[in-house]
Amino acid sequence: MNMNEINIFEKIVIHPGEFYATNKEALISTLLGSCVSACLFDPVNKVLGMNHFLLSSEKYKKNGDGFSTPSGRYGVNAMELLINKMYQLGAVRSHLKAKAFGGSTLQRFNNGKTSVGNVGEANLKFVREFLANEKIPLMAEDMGGTRGRTIYFDSRDYSVYVRKHQAVKLVEIFERERQYSERLNNNQTEANTNICLWN
Repeated sequence: MNMNEINIFEKIVIHPGEFYATNKEALISTLLGSCVSACLFDPVNKVLGMNHFLLSSEKYKKNGDGFSTPSGRYGVNAMELLINKMYQLGAVRSHLKAKAFGGSTLQRFNNGKTSVGNVGEANLKFVREFLANEKIPLMAEDMGGTRGRTIYFDSRDYSVYVRKHQAVKLVEIFERERQYSERLNNNQTEANTNICLWN
C-alpha cells in the first residue's frame, strides 16, 4: 500500500525518547536503528500507541536480572508510560496486543568510539521479555539485523508497514541514536532512574 494513499485524520512522527497513543484514526511513524518501538493496540476499544526507546548500555543483556539495572528500569518506564496513556484513552489490559520493531546492530558506524551500536540486541531482548512478563501477546516483529527501519503503524487495521534503509541513511540514524544515548547515559544513574518521557 502506498503511504500517500492513506487518508487519515492524524499523521504523527515520534523520535527517540517519545511515545504517542490515541483512540482516533492515525498513522504513527518513526525511524529506528538500535532503538526499539513497541506498537501496542487494543482492537476491542480501538486504542493504539507506539514508543521509541533505547537501553543505554549492554548491562541489560549481560545481567540475569536485567530489569533491575538503570537501563532496564528505563525500558520498563518507557513501556509503562505508553500503557498507562492507553488506559487513560479506554484500553483494557486483557485486550492488549503488541508488535515490535528495531534493535539493529549499527556497530560498524562507530569506529570504537561508543557502545550504542552494541545495544540493539539488548533492546530487542528487553522488549520480548517485558511483553512475555506482562502477558501481552507479541503478534509480529521485525527486529535485529544491520539495517535501519522506518515503520508506519496504521490505526485502521493495526498493520505496521516497514521500510528498510541502506547504509547512507544508517549513518544518519546512528548519529541521532549516539546523541540520544549520550543524554541517557548522563541521566541514568542509580540516584536518578525515574526518567520522564514526553509526548
